[in-house]
Amino acid sequence: MNILRKEFKINITSYSPLVRRGIRILFFILFFIFLIPDLHSTDSSKSEGTALLFSLNSIGFQPSEFAGGLGLQIYLKKELALRLNFGYINSSETRTKPQNTENDWVFSTNTIEFQPGIRKDFLNQKNLIVYSGLLGLMSYSIQSETGRNYKSLNIKQKSYNYGGGLFLGAEWYAGESFSIGAEYRLIVKNGSGSTETSDGTNTQKDLSPSKSEINLSASNVVVMLAFHF
Repeated sequence: MNILRKEFKINITSYSPLVRRGIRILFFILFFIFLIPDLHSTDSSKSEGTALLFSLNSIGFQPSEFAGGLGLQIYLKKELALRLNFGYINSSETRTKPQNTENDWVFSTNTIEFQPGIRKDFLNQKNLIVYSGLLGLMSYSIQSETGRNYKSLNIKQKSYNYGGGLFLGAEWYAGESFSIGAEYRLIVKNGSGSTETSDGTNTQKDLSPSKSEINLSASNVVVMLAFHF
């Protein structure tokens, strides 16, 4: 037991004071919720129905946690909801070739992401709901360069990611059909992929090593808008 505590302490202290403080607050709230299971809802009518979820992060703060897409939330019963988040990103950039070079230099990215999840509401007081839940993560991405350095060198990278984690959030209802909220996500992710390089008639394919990571950064805070119907 002492060994586990020591390893956990080392991992946490490797992050900034702000992130460490956020992690401590997160675990304190989770401990409080599970310690007192008899928290009663005063307005459980808000913990039902269906909602469309949009991330403010995709509007301008940072890349969207929904991968540029949207989320659907369906209450299976009061205080227990299913989440289905879908996303698709497509971007490209072309650099016109200078004089005395062979090709334009073109970059492109295509990413598809799916995040299923389950949400449990623990505290429902007037217009405020506190909740937590579990989520899964699956994504597939292709990044390609053609005409690298304005030559005939082409590179294509494929990556696969999967994982899951926990989330804790709060949602405030500004009206019957509109709410705004924020949640923090602790995500464990595994990934693998391949890189294919071609130069004229020569092609080489290399497999990328599998990697795992635990993301505790402050960028895991997601601000969301929800439209309920």
